[in-house]
Amino acid sequence: ISHSSAERVIIPGSCILLDYILNKSIKVINGLTVYPEKMKDNLNLTRGLIFSQRVLLKLMEKGMSRPAAYPMVQRVAVQANKEKKNFQELLLKDKEARKCLTAKEISDCFNLKYYLRNVNKIFKKLR
Repeated sequence: ISHSSAERVIIPGSCILLDYILNKSIKVINGLTVYPEKMKDNLNLTRGLIFSQRVLLKLMEKGMSRPAAYPMVQRVAVQANKEKKNFQELLLKDKEARKCLTAKEISDCFNLKYYLRNVNKIFKKLR
């Protein structure tokens, strides 16, 4: 026994919704204006906090357990946020962080190119 009555409603309804979403997305993307400098300014407003996950992963890669690394990264991130200071600079001064990471390793965590490394591949797939 099939629930064909539900299928007769759900499948066409889902297709209509998908068509609507795709058409709205096309309109948004076609009308999109990108301001690269403003994007960079907005990223800089975080004072480096957007890189906290990468720092956490680097600490774990170097052998620190996640339960030990997370509170340390969180402590420095909260300090950066409260004191309106640069997260990277605070990490470089933090004794606990420096036990595990060199200045270069910390600096590498804050390289935006790491996150943009696949942009060209993604654009090629969209063409």
